[in-house]
Amino acid sequence: MFLYKLMSLPSSAVSRNIFFRKLHMYLSDDMPISKGFIPDICDLLEIYGLEHILSAYNDLPSKYSWKREVNTAVADREDMLWRQILARAGSFSRFRNIHQSITPAVVWRFPKDPTDLRLADCIAQLWTCVPDSELTICRLCDGLIEDTLRHIVCECSSTLPLRDAFLDDIYRTCSSEAYMELERSTPEILLQKAMGAPLIATIDSSMQTTFF
Repeated sequence: MFLYKLMSLPSSAVSRNIFFRKLHMYLSDDMPISKGFIPDICDLLEIYGLEHILSAYNDLPSKYSWKREVNTAVADREDMLWRQILARAGSFSRFRNIHQSITPAVVWRFPKDPTDLRLADCIAQLWTCVPDSELTICRLCDGLIEDTLRHIVCECSSTLPLRDAFLDDIYRTCSSEAYMELERSTPEILLQKAMGAPLIATIDSSMQTTFF
């Protein structure tokens, strides 16, 4: 907003005239500098595709329109970078499905005290765990397993009562439709949804938060 305030000053304002004079010198290569306010502004506007703003100083949009355009440009670029990083990182396959947009994650909406915060932190760290690729023995049921996290949460006979209680909560809190979706899910999909991946389209984010 500082740039908007500067550009919207009266044409007689000294600070505005100094800014546009230095900007003109920089853009025309009459001012060989690479650091400072003017280069930083130009670099940022180029990064977010907003260079046209500098040529609109005689016809500035409203403050609301300016903020909306800038916020949209920044959000679009950050979302693009987010998706590119996740697409390149194979180890983030589970995280990609659980947290699908660059917005505050659902897991951080439910904490109400320090204990809840520690639990949320634990769940968030589990999102980035790389699935085990080697067979091992489960310490709870003595079965041969491939992915410890998925097995403990969704397959182990020792944790079956916890899974049943979780699904009962879904049935009571949300709907029979959500319950049936989870009942029919593969162990991997059930794990992801239990850790915060979106449920069915009819369940909004506020409802999803309630059963964390």
